[in-house]
Amino acid sequence: MGRSEHTARVGGRRRLGGMDALLLILVLALGAYLLYALVKAERF
Repeated sequence: MGRSEHTARVGGRRRLGGMDALLLILVLALGAYLLYALVKAERF
């Protein structure tokens, strides 16, 4: 019983890690876009 619980927990962590990586890429892309927009706005 304990062993199956551990396996399920590891599988969930692995799936969450993939989502976390995707979320990190999205946040970085959004941050870069906002920074670019801010720099572009300051020039004018």
